[in-house]
Amino acid sequence: MPHRVAAMLRRVSQGVCFLGAAVIVLLPFPILYEIALDKLHRPPDWVFEISGYMMIALAFAASGYGLGTGHHFRVTLVLDSFPRLAPFLDRFAGLLQTAFGVILAIAGWNQAYASWAQDLRSATLLGVPQFWPQLALPLGGIVIALQGMATLLYPNVRRGLRES
Repeated sequence: MPHRVAAMLRRVSQGVCFLGAAVIVLLPFPILYEIALDKLHRPPDWVFEISGYMMIALAFAASGYGLGTGHHFRVTLVLDSFPRLAPFLDRFAGLLQTAFGVILAIAGWNQAYASWAQDLRSATLLGVPQFWPQLALPLGGIVIALQGMATLLYPNVRRGLRES
């Protein structure tokens, strides 16, 4: 049963990552638009700012999935030296991921809410309400926490994800 719940949590992280990957498909279009208008000496003001927000959202959306697949920076010195501790250390890492994700989600939401309450806008011609791009923080926190809970329920070591 725990492996089914863990698999479901991992699928949620993967789904959010795939939604973020859709950003990669859409990202070239505004950039190509800017290039075309720049050649006509009429560059748009909004492309650089919106592209930056899209890249930040992509990074946060993919964070949980990256943790689950092992495609992130990992130090395996202790795991390699003491392989019997691997399940314990993997669960400990899951606990830390869950705690970090919850903290990031709460702090990110508080930041976004404060920006919304104060009607904080970017200091650019576009004047984007900062609430919208700041929602990437709680989104990233949620997927990191979900991935951490999945690791707590069913450690990555048992699934053969330990890489050197």
